[in-house]
Amino acid sequence: MRIEASSAGSVASRSENRFTAGVKHVLVLLGVLGVLSGCHAGGRGYDIPGEFCGYEVSGQAISPLLPEGESLKDYSKKRSGSIAHCRLGVDERMVISVDVEQNTGPLEPVDMDPAKFKDGVAVNVPLAKSAIAGSERARVVAQCGDLYPWMVFDFSFYSPHSGEGEQRVADVAGFVENFVARVKQGLRCATK
Repeated sequence: MRIEASSAGSVASRSENRFTAGVKHVLVLLGVLGVLSGCHAGGRGYDIPGEFCGYEVSGQAISPLLPEGESLKDYSKKRSGSIAHCRLGVDERMVISVDVEQNTGPLEPVDMDPAKFKDGVAVNVPLAKSAIAGSERARVVAQCGDLYPWMVFDFSFYSPHSGEGEQRVADVAGFVENFVARVKQGLRCATK
């Protein structure tokens, strides 16, 4: 009878191994199906945009500023007297707003006091006269050769966001630098 008990034990052991192997196969299959079905990381039901307001943007630069949600919509439009009037919404809530105003005459005074921006600090944006970034707003004054002697970029960020303080300002500054460079490239601004 010991032989039978031993056989029964090995049959049970083989059944458990088959069950465990089956579960592993199902989990692997579910993981593959999740990737193939386009599951989005970070609770986002939308893809990170590669373009905003008609200008190419880095997904890596804009991603930290976008909240979780199901849908993303670009509400940007042209306005007279401005280069761009850009709006990006998630689930019908505005999350990023950028106005790019042109100035063909002498530069009017522009408030660039970091104290007037939550967590505001001066940041280095290549080829900009001055730039301020905070956790909720940013402003850049830049030149575009003879086309637009001066451009003023005003950014607002409305979304709940993950980073706070220095990290949030670094995320805002990274997007600002990327967006200003892409707009200037799109307008074919002189790079001097």
